Amino acid sequence: MNVRRLGAVAALALLALPAAAQDEGDRSGLFLQASGGRADYDYDCVLPIACREARAQVARLGIGWRWDVFGIEAAFTDFGRSDISPPGETLRLRSVGVNAVWHLRLGSVAEGYLRAGYADVRQDRRIDGRSSRASPTFGVGIAAWVAPTVALQLGLDHARGDRRGWGSVGVSALTAGIRLQL
Repeated sequence: MNVRRLGAVAALALLALPAAAQDEGDRSGLFLQASGGRADYDYDCVLPIACREARAQVARLGIGWRWDVFGIEAAFTDFGRSDISPPGETLRLRSVGVNAVWHLRLGSVAEGYLRAGYADVRQDRRIDGRSSRASPTFGVGIAAWVAPTVALQLGLDHARGDRRGWGSVGVSALTAGIRLQL
């Protein structure tokens, strides 16, 4: 099952989660978030139909400020290290970036979000070394508030690595985690 299908199934499951949270109205203020999951690399993409694929574990940490439906966040994402072709070759992407975040209420305990921003994406590939690139990033997700200041989150994020030698590298990450509204 690919990341997109898994994300759709998990989003539906999270929406159906019976949460004990009460509608607290405005959720403005400082927040922290931590999540982990799986990353799918599409690498050596000279043409979009000619990409190779690999998988890795991903971890994401973020901090931000929210003003009702709009927010801003800074995040560090380690998309993980994966063995790729040719044998003995590895690929790893990490990013540090800033995102604008828009929240959409889906009820008293659920909300969707869309984030878009820019990140310094660092690529480490054994065959052609380390490189860095400023790259647009985007993501979508859903959160279910299980307590007045605690939400469970499910997100799908995308970033691109440096275009080196063989082509470009794209990564999509499906993560599940927790958000604390301080």
